[in-house]
Amino acid sequence: MVFAEAAHGWWVIWPILWIAVIVTAVWFLSRRWRRRGDSPLDGARKILAERFARGELSYDEYQERLTQLG
Repeated sequence: MVFAEAAHGWWVIWPILWIAVIVTAVWFLSRRWRRRGDSPLDGARKILAERFARGELSYDEYQERLTQLG
């Protein structure tokens, strides 16, 4: 019965392991769903904002191009 006594401590590990697996799966899926929600125009707006931040575009040019994107 030495084996049975040593195995008693392992019952605590299994629920923790399953909780970690479930939390990890939910985290990965939520990241994937968030990325999926981005429209193609979001990337264009981000590039436009970066160019404005670097000083490649004036404020008027930035606003004009932003309105053209819709």
